[in-house]
Amino acid sequence: MATVKIRVNDTLKQKADALFSKPVSNSIQEAIADSRSRRNLHGPFDTAEDAVNSMFED
Repeated sequence: MATVKIRVNDTLKQKADALFSKPVSNSIQEAIADSRSRRNLHGPFDTAEDAVNSMFED
């Protein structure tokens, strides 16, 4: 397994976060934050298909 490291300018990261935080619902923002902090990665879904279908429920 390979590891990729990318350096991102703080200003660019803030702009991207602001851009993506507007159209993204709170549950998706929470999922993104969870994945960044490596917590709650298993979630309440039994399959990937169930997880994807839940994104289209709104």
